[in-house]
Amino acid sequence: MIALPWLVEDDPFIRGTLGRILGRFGFSDVRDASDGTGAMALLGAGHRPGPVLCDVRMAPMDGLTFLRRLRADPDRALAKAHVVMLTGATDDEALRTARGLGIGGYLVKPVWPSALAERLAIVLGGRSGPGNQPA
Repeated sequence: MIALPWLVEDDPFIRGTLGRILGRFGFSDVRDASDGTGAMALLGAGHRPGPVLCDVRMAPMDGLTFLRRLRADPDRALAKAHVVMLTGATDDEALRTARGLGIGGYLVKPVWPSALAERLAIVLGGRSGPGNQPA
C-alpha cells in the first residue's frame, strides 16, 4: 500500500487548497487533520504517512508537538517520515526547533504550487534543504 500525503493544517481553506494542488501533482487521495491531535489519531488508526505538510501553529496540539511525538515513535521508519512545516511567517525559534527535529524544509503561506512541487521533489528524493525561504 502506498502511503498517502498528509495535510495537518487548522485552516480548512488552506487544507482544501493544498489538497487540490496535491491532486494536480498526481496524488489521488490525501489524509488530513486539523491539528496534531488529529494526526496522532491517524497514526493510532494504523495509517502511515507519506510526505507530511504540517502547520506550525495549531490548537490544541501544535505542529512542533506533533513532530516531536512522531520523531519519538519507536517505529524508526515512521519516526523518519518526511515532514515539511507550513508557517504564516518566518518564526525563527519554531523553525530552529523544527530543523533540529529533522524537517525536510518549510514553506511560508500562502504556498505557491511551484514551491510545493520543488519541496516535495527534494524530500521525496531523499535530500534535505532549508525550505523556500532563506535560513
